[in-house]
Amino acid sequence: MTLDAAKAEFTGTAQQNVLNLQASQAWSTPTAAALRAQATAQALESDRRQAQADNMAEFWRTIRTVIVALLIVAGLSAICVAVVDAITRIRVARLA
Repeated sequence: MTLDAAKAEFTGTAQQNVLNLQASQAWSTPTAAALRAQATAQALESDRRQAQADNMAEFWRTIRTVIVALLIVAGLSAICVAVVDAITRIRVARLA
């Protein structure tokens, strides 16, 4: 390797090191830190809202299931009452 090639390589490496240092320092500036904090806060808020929406959806699914179950029970009860009423009428008719 010649002296000129070594100098060129060293200069290129040094320039890359300076660029890397500037890039890392850019992310440690207050503005960059504030941007990261804001992005983190927005992500947390978005996650919280999504969790709340999921909870509300689950709540309404549960309410719907309970209402359907109550309607089924009410229907079965009405059928049982009608059957018992019919049997009672038949027995009363036989006694008369």
